[in-house]
Amino acid sequence: MSQCPRCQNPLPESAESCPCGWRERTKHHLEPTRQPRADCGYDGCGTESMCKLRTPTGWLNVCDAHYRIYHHDKAERTASNLGLETIAKRKAWLREHWPTMAAYDTREPGQDWDEDKPTI
Repeated sequence: MSQCPRCQNPLPESAESCPCGWRERTKHHLEPTRQPRADCGYDGCGTESMCKLRTPTGWLNVCDAHYRIYHHDKAERTASNLGLETIAKRKAWLREHWPTMAAYDTREPGQDWDEDKPTI
């Protein structure tokens, strides 16, 4: 009889694994190596960051939630600077400036998808 290198439980001589998770032919029995962790750069957010944003002072590590908030705020500022306060104005601006995007959404404000489709 031999012993498990991880938990010291007795094992048969031909054993290749142990209930504790150790396996002879894999590296699962080794201690895991931890990768460096970078937390989100916003105060009070301890979530692990997923990407970096370029700021005027350098780079900022951000989590998924703050990444979405950052880009949503940036889009709202841009729309406000262009005078696009309503969805109708934004759609009209898109149709004028991005002709290829007009094909994706041809509805007018207030229309439903079901009005254009025939019922069975």
